[in-house]
Amino acid sequence: AWHGLPFPYTPLSLASHDNQLLVGTSGTFGGLRSVDSQGSQVYAGGADGAVRGLLGHAGRLYVGGAFGRVGSLQANRIAVFEAQGWRALGVGLDGPVLAYAEYGNELVVAGRFRGAGGVLSQGVLRWNGSQWQGLGDGAGNEVYRLAVQGGRLMAAGPLNDSFYSMQVQAWDGQQWQRLGAFQGDVNDIVTHGNLLMAAGGFSFVDTLAVDNV
Repeated sequence: AWHGLPFPYTPLSLASHDNQLLVGTSGTFGGLRSVDSQGSQVYAGGADGAVRGLLGHAGRLYVGGAFGRVGSLQANRIAVFEAQGWRALGVGLDGPVLAYAEYGNELVVAGRFRGAGGVLSQGVLRWNGSQWQGLGDGAGNEVYRLAVQGGRLMAAGPLNDSFYSMQVQAWDGQQWQRLGAFQGDVNDIVTHGNLLMAAGGFSFVDTLAVDNV
């Protein structure tokens, strides 16, 4: 059965890390909070802006959003929290982070950015543990959601078209390929067995009439 937790703020992201439930929220409310049945508190010093992406992986917590500081560390929109505390990921990004995925044993981030430092890869970048690398020239636009299926990285984001407003693309390690154009919003994508599922508020995928999924 469902149980409620006391959290009087607007949640933007969720993750489980170090046996704690963590919630990303706006910088007004601390940016990053831990929550349990007793209430919530700012976690690890919080962030000074919105935390829209959280990922717990291999004992580390990756945090992304629209912030310039986590704890007492200056960090441009992305950072990692580990046993030694907060650590920046290179010079950070030039725009907000919205989503994460693990692809090819690397961290992939997506969002509203053009790149990191001198690495230009619009909407999507990968972190190899020590530096940022592009995926070609990027997705060509912002990327809102990521998924991995059959060795390919899937990315959903906006499309500049008079009829179709969103698209899903696939990166095979060498190049991007458009899988479909959507008339309406794509709110999420996920792998289900050997299928890629998309959900949102759309009525057409290419020329196929559909009902939101």
